[in-house]
Amino acid sequence: MSGTIKNILYLSSWYPTPDNPFLGNFIRRQIEILSDDYEVTIVHTVPQTNSKEIKIVLTEEKRFKEYLVYHPKGTNVIQKFRNQKRALRQVFDITRQPDILFTQILLPKGLQFLFAKKFFKCPWVHIEQGSYFSPKSWGANSIFRKIIAQLSVKKIDSFFAVSDFLKKDLKSIFRNKEIELISNHVDIDAFELKKKNRGEIIQFLHISTLDPNTKNPKGMFDACHILKEKIGNVFCFNVVSDGEMERWMDYCNQLDILDVVSFEGAKEWSSIPSCFHKADVFILNSVYETFSIVLAESWATGTPTITTPVGIGFNLPQELGIQTEIGNDLSLANAMERFIASPDIYSQSIIRNHALPYAENEIRGRLKEIINTFATN
Repeated sequence: MSGTIKNILYLSSWYPTPDNPFLGNFIRRQIEILSDDYEVTIVHTVPQTNSKEIKIVLTEEKRFKEYLVYHPKGTNVIQKFRNQKRALRQVFDITRQPDILFTQILLPKGLQFLFAKKFFKCPWVHIEQGSYFSPKSWGANSIFRKIIAQLSVKKIDSFFAVSDFLKKDLKSIFRNKEIELISNHVDIDAFELKKKNRGEIIQFLHISTLDPNTKNPKGMFDACHILKEKIGNVFCFNVVSDGEMERWMDYCNQLDILDVVSFEGAKEWSSIPSCFHKADVFILNSVYETFSIVLAESWATGTPTITTPVGIGFNLPQELGIQTEIGNDLSLANAMERFIASPDIYSQSIIRNHALPYAENEIRGRLKEIINTFATN
């Protein structure tokens, strides 16, 4: 490619929609970073069960166009992709030729990415952060999904993982593919450092979807039960989630721990920094994470963490908090008890320093560096 790169087409398997405003909201924020320097067009397909027509909803900002393309869902794999392809073509026919195709999260929309590459014949940069490539998940994937992933990776010009933790798993599958690193970013200004005004009881915080397959919420609540039985109700475990709240409230009621567990429901992204500012420690109990943006956000606010060895929490330095064992409820309960006993041993400024490599300006510079490799004078 010759000349200056101006136009970027962006497709992602995850992206926020009016019906699902939290899915991939961090991806939209990365697109906003790109739009500071480039003209970006995001195209995202949304299958509709009871629809027979294609509906295109366009949102235009200063340097950013967002196409949400609603289309009939289809009843089988072939019909589903035909409907997706027909929907994409309607937008691609009116879209300016991109200089680069950016995609995120290969499954389940890898066929769409391949179609976009074939349609526009431009360089393809892919950033991966899906959990489908963990040893357990990859083995459970269908043959069809595995074939799509392998075909897609062969066509990708530059392939990136969001953490060393994920890169290791990707290299075990795509052995001959060069894989580089680019992190997700944290808004360091929004997630500012604030002095903790610790109350009489320790405030634990957890933020997630409460997905039982990845976040292990049962293990967290079981740990709260173990801890309450041992030391009483001298702590509070605050849960911020857009997941199945009633299910887990019922479970906590069965454990008799609703006096130490508080369900706060979903919150807008702009409200999340204040959650960290009120917390003494953040807990991540996942069985698998490719990055975990909430860990970086926690560190940015100077909040120590108790985490399993996943994503950027793998090999957690001692100055950031306590590492626990995956799937070990007693390990988590013991870590919570240790923090209650010694909450003041952590330096907020040292913790925040670990978030600075994920600052917006750092990631913006990395993205521009990637894009410039495809531009020549």
